[in-house]
Amino acid sequence: MLFSTVYTAAALFVAQAAAHGAVTSYVIDGVTYPGYTGFSPASSPKTIQRQWPDYNPTLTITDRKVMCNGGTSADLSAKVAAGGKIKALWSQWTHEQGPVMVWMYKCAGDFASCDGSGKKWFKVSLHEKN
Repeated sequence: MLFSTVYTAAALFVAQAAAHGAVTSYVIDGVTYPGYTGFSPASSPKTIQRQWPDYNPTLTITDRKVMCNGGTSADLSAKVAAGGKIKALWSQWTHEQGPVMVWMYKCAGDFASCDGSGKKWFKVSLHEKN
């Protein structure tokens, strides 16, 4: 019985940890910006968001995909005033999701040179399932 309970709990944890979805647009100080909406950069409009290569979850913290999901640099940028409001709109969830954290990276220069390394990450929000 104990094995069954532990196995079920572990299976539920893995299902939640492997959950994934996508930010498909942003509202920054009342202005809406499109996010990245697909796997093919050629078919997507220019956006303020780094593109991602797939919807596969990142399973370890040492995976390079932890930084920007292994995608390419964003074409555009959006200025956010100190204290400004940022809202990320998620979609493409095809299943129950677990906790979701949204982090952003401060890139003060040319986006092509931003690789997500260093201590410029800051947490924007945390949504925990009730």
